[in-house]
Amino acid sequence: PRIIEMIEGHMGLVNMSAKANPEKVAYQWIKDTENGPRQIRSFEHKNENSINIDNAFSQFHERIFSINGVLNITKVTRRDAGIYTIKAMNDEGASQTKIQLEVL
Repeated sequence: PRIIEMIEGHMGLVNMSAKANPEKVAYQWIKDTENGPRQIRSFEHKNENSINIDNAFSQFHERIFSINGVLNITKVTRRDAGIYTIKAMNDEGASQTKIQLEVL
């Protein structure tokens, strides 16, 4: 998997948005944990240019969530390190890839 580094205590973003035809893509982020896979809460936003992470965090009350294929971690901790899978799906099919998140 591709290695992504984040700094502990800071906000972290991983943009895995896809360009597709048809354009409507559904995303699913999953983190591998000791207790098995854990799905990250995902939200769609109609206008990607108007997404405000602070508003999203206060509205959703989640420290880790995704919006339109972007994984958001509001305050990175060492526990966030690990393997994440992102799946992108539309009417024509699906694709997935893994990343390895390392916390510095």
